Amino acid sequence: MKTKIFILIIILATPFTTIHSQTLPEVDGKVIYENLQLQKQGSYMILTFDTRIADKAINNRQSWKVIPEILSTDTRETIHFPSLLINGRQKERHYKRRLNFKNRELLANKPAIHTHVPQDQEQLIHYRAEIPYQNWMENSTLIFHQILTSPREKKQLFTTAAMAIRTPEPPKPEAPPVITPQPAPANTLTINGEAQIRFPVGITDIYPAYMDNTHELEKIEKEIRRILHNPDYTLISIQLTGYASPEARYSTNKRLSESRTQTLKEYLAEKYNLAPEIIRTSSVPEDWKRLRQLIQNSQLTDKNKILTIIDSGEPEDTKEKQLRAMPAAWNTLLKDYFPQLRRVDYQILYKKTTN
Repeated sequence: MKTKIFILIIILATPFTTIHSQTLPEVDGKVIYENLQLQKQGSYMILTFDTRIADKAINNRQSWKVIPEILSTDTRETIHFPSLLINGRQKERHYKRRLNFKNRELLANKPAIHTHVPQDQEQLIHYRAEIPYQNWMENSTLIFHQILTSPREKKQLFTTAAMAIRTPEPPKPEAPPVITPQPAPANTLTINGEAQIRFPVGITDIYPAYMDNTHELEKIEKEIRRILHNPDYTLISIQLTGYASPEARYSTNKRLSESRTQTLKEYLAEKYNLAPEIIRTSSVPEDWKRLRQLIQNSQLTDKNKILTIIDSGEPEDTKEKQLRAMPAAWNTLLKDYFPQLRRVDYQILYKKTTN
């Protein structure tokens, strides 16, 4: 029976946009791809979809291989996701024999998922794979290379451009939160400081042993211990404000700064058995104000040009692109200035008991 293998595309609730679907040429059986999602998470591009395999999708001696590929707009950059392999019953037996004999070529190109055609029932397979994210992937196309292999290794290739990825419009930046200081109770003392707690790229979990985190965390923790261990002191509140640097999208930095500050709150609350309401948090996704101060006091060759970009009033993502267009200055910013922006400001309020 001749039916169609086709792709059903779901519009994504992510920055990436599906713009068209495709129908493939007719082959035996039916394999349907649905719930396709391609999105950047941290430092990885993650592809997920469901594969619905109908009874007798391919015959016993055939296999159906799907190789997703991301291709840049200029076709100069490309990378493949791990493949999905669907075998007929006889093809499956042959495949397992080759695996048992440790076929080098087969082992070197093992698919992410492999299965065989079900009998008298529909089968649903969930595919998930990730590859390292690269900037060119924001303007690229996802292509499905689909290979039908018949007896005697006769192959037919079906290629479908399943999804176009385009750069989203820069989000309108939100104004940094305004923190209105509350009147301090009588006999209240204040401790102010900052800690440059480091996180691996795209990660929001705190690793105390990562880089200089032990020393930076100790700045806050020693003050908390000093108050908690002194019977004459009562801890009133802790205010944490997290800051990020602008070498990623504003929306990404907003999420990271919020999540990382929340993670620090949970870390301190758990370690010192503090009530969650004692610790308040806020965040500034990109600290252009401090960056301007640092550049103003610098001796950089492109100092005036950088200040003009910072003061331009353009969206944050536009400023970042303009700075990236100055490679020497951008590398200096990455190395010497942006690390100084990534920090947590803390304010600890406590009360001294009066006799």
